Amino acid sequence: MKPLPTLSEFTTENYRNYQHKNMIDDFFEYPEGKERLVLRNQAIQRIDDIIIFHRFVMATHENNQKSIEPAFKLLNKHYDGMFDNIRHDNPEEVSTARMAFKGFDIYKQQEQVMSIANESLVINLWATIEQYATRALKLIFPANTAISHVWAEVEKKFAQKNINIKLLPSYDTINEIRVLNNKIKHSYCVDNALANFPSFSEHKGKTISEVPLRVQDYTIATYHFIIQIINKIGPSERYTDDEEENP
Repeated sequence: MKPLPTLSEFTTENYRNYQHKNMIDDFFEYPEGKERLVLRNQAIQRIDDIIIFHRFVMATHENNQKSIEPAFKLLNKHYDGMFDNIRHDNPEEVSTARMAFKGFDIYKQQEQVMSIANESLVINLWATIEQYATRALKLIFPANTAISHVWAEVEKKFAQKNINIKLLPSYDTINEIRVLNNKIKHSYCVDNALANFPSFSEHKGKTISEVPLRVQDYTIATYHFIIQIINKIGPSERYTDDEEENP
C-alpha cells in the first residue's frame, strides 16, 4: 500500500494535475485574520499527524510481513494446506483455528493490522472533523452559545449563518466518513445506511474488515472540508495557478 500523502505532499505531487485542479485551488484559499489562520494551520497539522501515525503502523506491518508470510506458508504446507479450507468470512471458524494454532493466530493478527490501522484512521479523521467544525462555529457565535457535537445540530448552526456545508464538494465523502465511523464503533458491518454509498454498495452484509476502504480519499476530503468551512465563516483570499501565471 502506497503511503498516504500529507496535504503538502498531495498538492506538490498534483499541482498541475487537471483532475485535482479545483480541489487544489481550494487548498490555496486562506482565511483573513490571525484567529482563523491559526485554526486552519492547527487542523492541517492534526491531520498530518494522523497520517504519519498511519504510515508508521503500515511500515511496521510491511516489515513484519516479510517474515510472517513465508513462515505461515511453511505451516500451511506442513498441515497439507489445511488453512486454505478455513472460511475467512466465518468469524467462529477463524476464532477456533486461531485458538488451536499459534502460527495461524500470528498470521491473522498481522492480517488485521492493516484493517485496524485504516479503521483507526477513519475514527481519528471523524473526531478531527467534529472538533474543528465546532471550533469554527465558536468563532462566529457569541461565547455563551451552546454548540452541540451532534452532527445534525452542527449543520443547523452553520445554516443559521447562511452556510450550507452540504454544498461543499467534499461533503459526500465526509458524510461517508461519518457513517463509517459509526459502523466501526457499533455494528462493525455494512448495513443499509453504509450500503447507500457507492464504495459500499456491493458489500452489504460484510464486516468492515472485509471491505477495502478508500483511505486516501478520506484524508484529502478531510483536509478540504475543514479548510473550506474555516474559509466560509469569514473573508478569505484565494491564490490560484491562473493568478500566478497571469498577474
